[in-house]
Amino acid sequence: MAKYIKVRFTSKNNGSTAGVVLTVEQMRTMPMTELSRMFPYSEVRKMERRERSPEYATWDEAFLHTFSVA
Repeated sequence: MAKYIKVRFTSKNNGSTAGVVLTVEQMRTMPMTELSRMFPYSEVRKMERRERSPEYATWDEAFLHTFSVA
């Protein structure tokens, strides 16, 4: 059974991107360059560091994850 996580990029000065839900397996095998291409180029200033949620049993649970404000 697949597990899911929510991933986003964030920058102290420029805010955060929206989150994307992936399977844990996708996240393990996906190069950072491929992950960054899932976001529009206009979000590049927000890509200072990557954040990921805990693992969830369902896509819906991962989608509903709320990242804390840094």
